[in-house]
Amino acid sequence: MNRELQHIDEKNLVSLLIEEKGKSDRAFNEIYERYKADVYKYCTYMTDNIDEANDVFQETFIRFYNNIDLKKLGKSVISYLIIIARSICLNLIRNRKSTVEFSETTFSVDERNQYDNNELFELIIRSLDLLKPENREAFILKELQGFKYREIADILDISESSAKTKVARAKVKITKILQPYISELKQ
Repeated sequence: MNRELQHIDEKNLVSLLIEEKGKSDRAFNEIYERYKADVYKYCTYMTDNIDEANDVFQETFIRFYNNIDLKKLGKSVISYLIIIARSICLNLIRNRKSTVEFSETTFSVDERNQYDNNELFELIIRSLDLLKPENREAFILKELQGFKYREIADILDISESSAKTKVARAKVKITKILQPYISELKQ
């Protein structure tokens, strides 16, 4: 794909998308290329289902294209895209009906080898469904996507201290969920 607009900053890309009919498709394609991996990763972690993640991912970019508003854009395009994806994910999660029981205990992790680390990572991803949605998304944004607490606060429309609290709560809950597995690793 020819990315002739790859050197244009995101604010100017959005302006082209809104104002320049001849360049709007190319501007949208450039925005899509820049942020598709991050948006898809977020959708995948939040839904824990490839089909649902694909649907949310596509809907996110459709809504972005159809409803882009410079006033709502805020500080960055990626934050705006994640806010859209978040809204769609939360609606999807709210509509799900599932319950899972687990025992709550604490543990510490002794990471011994790569196999155990990969297996642990997979278990962490699976345990995300057991978290409260607001803690899950804060954890995903911080630990799996590398956003700063300030960015998380902007995306979730909360204070920075609340963002830190939500990530900490998610870590505690994941630790409790994975306690039996970690105990087995230590033996």
